Amino acid sequence: MLGKISLITFLIANSVLQCSVSQVLAQSVPEPATVLDAVVSSNSTLIRGERVVSSTNLSDGKYGVFFDKDVSKCAYSATLRDNPGFITAARNANNYNGVIVSTYDPNAILTNNSFNLIVACPRN
Repeated sequence: MLGKISLITFLIANSVLQCSVSQVLAQSVPEPATVLDAVVSSNSTLIRGERVVSSTNLSDGKYGVFFDKDVSKCAYSATLRDNPGFITAARNANNYNGVIVSTYDPNAILTNNSFNLIVACPRN
């Protein structure tokens, strides 16, 4: 009799556990972010990128990088490629598909420089 009860208990516990695990997994695994990127030369030539449409030099040290989707609610990360200095990346207030990248020399003077840009967007 103990063997039958143990088997029944096991089967019930197993079905409850499987149901709970699958429900938890379905509800708790977030979808990954969409990652876009651009590698841009100092003269604003687009070297390569993912979902990037164009890049342009707006003025000394200021670039516009444009993607094929709205990136206004995304996170931006930029690094200089060649020369020492500083870099910033910010939302383009005039174009939701764009990011404004500013590159500076070590004295904080806007200067043309090549850079890498990564944009991470939440899944919609």
